[in-house]
Amino acid sequence: MKNPNMTFVVRRCGVGDISSLSDLLKVCWHATYDQMIGRDQAAQAGRHLHSKFNLGLWIARSFLSRESTVLVTTRGDEPVGYAMAQRDGSETILYSLYVHPDWQRKGIGSALLDAVIADHADAKAIRLEVLKDNASAIAWYQAKGFESYGETKFATGTSDVAAMYMDKKLARAWPMPAALSVRCKA
Repeated sequence: MKNPNMTFVVRRCGVGDISSLSDLLKVCWHATYDQMIGRDQAAQAGRHLHSKFNLGLWIARSFLSRESTVLVTTRGDEPVGYAMAQRDGSETILYSLYVHPDWQRKGIGSALLDAVIADHADAKAIRLEVLKDNASAIAWYQAKGFESYGETKFATGTSDVAAMYMDKKLARAWPMPAALSVRCKA
């Protein structure tokens, strides 16, 4: 039985997280995209995202510059969520936000999004790209205050897969602490 007061920790990723994050992203990626774009195309498009080399580069970049953010949500030692963002002028680009399928709808995605926004406290907006067929993600982002501002026929890293662009205007936030304990629904 799951603990109803389960505590999750949102924190910055470290080099020691690379292997387990790669495994988490493979699970999340295929659970999300296999049915939308097919397993082969999902594998090809996701190979770069969840490669250990690529994760290592992003984590290293986040150590070297406050412009990049790589966060993990853990339950004990187990990673259950991940977010990656980067500053672009006065805006933040949310490149990735994934929660393990077994841990979705428990507030983990919201905690990650809040932590990304807090980590880029002076950003005026946050923007992202989401596949047009990903209705659940679009609805979730809309519930969080994001609005669509454009579309493309070629989502990043794919060929002939439509995506939409969404953004959310931000009020000034407080900087994110080094680690944040969050009580989420179990």
